[in-house]
Amino acid sequence: MAHLLLAGGTILSKEQEIAAHLAEIGVELHHWSLGEQLYSSELLVQQDGLTAVEKQNLLCLYNQKFKALQYQTNCQWCEVAIVHPGTSQLLSLATMYDRLHYHTDPEIWHLLSGEMLFRFIRPDGSEMQLQLEVGDYLQIPAFVEHASSPSITLSYQAVRYFITAKGWVPHYSTPVPFSR
Repeated sequence: MAHLLLAGGTILSKEQEIAAHLAEIGVELHHWSLGEQLYSSELLVQQDGLTAVEKQNLLCLYNQKFKALQYQTNCQWCEVAIVHPGTSQLLSLATMYDRLHYHTDPEIWHLLSGEMLFRFIRPDGSEMQLQLEVGDYLQIPAFVEHASSPSITLSYQAVRYFITAKGWVPHYSTPVPFSR
C-alpha cells in the first residue's frame, strides 16, 4: 500500500487518510488487487525488459480492467512502462518526469511491480510525496502539477492508461527537481 509524506515530516499509511489529502487536488488513489496469479506472473519478474509479445501478453492479463477504464475514463489505449537500473534511457526518463509538469489528459498508472514516487503541490504551496507500491492505482486529473520518479530501487513495471497520445505529453511548470 501507498505512503504519503506531508510537509513537516508526517507519514501517512492508511488508504483513507492518504485519499483525503490527495482529494484536495483531485487525485485518486486506489488499490487494485488483481489476484496473486497476475502479480506473480513470470512476466513481472524483474528483468531487463519484456519483448513486444511479452508486453502484449501482460496487457491481455489486465484487459478486463482496461475495458472498465475505457468506460469510466474514456481511455483509448494503454502500454507497459518498465524501468530498471539497466534501462538505457533511465537518466533521460528520470530527468523528463522528475520536473514539475502537467498533462492535458488524465494520467493513470497501475503499478505491477517495484515502487514509484510522485510529488504534488497542494493549494497552499506545500508539497506531498506519494510512494506507490504494487497494486496501487493512481489517477491524476488533467492540469494537476506533479513530478514522478522511480524509488531508490530504480525499478518498476506499470500499466499506463491514455485517452490520447497528445494529452500525455508533459508540459513543464518549473525546473525544480524532485526533492528526496
